[in-house]
Amino acid sequence: MTATAKKVVEKVRERHSRVGRVNVSTLKPFDDEELFDKMANARVVVTVVNHWVTSGLGRVVEQVLAKRRSLAQLVNVGLADVFTLGVSAAYLGDC
Repeated sequence: MTATAKKVVEKVRERHSRVGRVNVSTLKPFDDEELFDKMANARVVVTVVNHWVTSGLGRVVEQVLAKRRSLAQLVNVGLADVFTLGVSAAYLGDC
């Protein structure tokens, strides 16, 4: 999903120069302060994951935004909380 997210950000940046992207490679240890510094002035924060949106990065970001009383809208993009079969990275769109 990282390659796909990078392409989307580059495309959106053509019209909205203030769009940014942060690649979070691990949830533990997690640096709340660094992440919040990068999102401090955001109006919208989008998390993109190749797994369920009911846990993981989306929830961590949600907690960071809530703890700092951010007014940013959070959008989590990923799989719904349903039973799924294992698939390849190519199927997920991140070759």
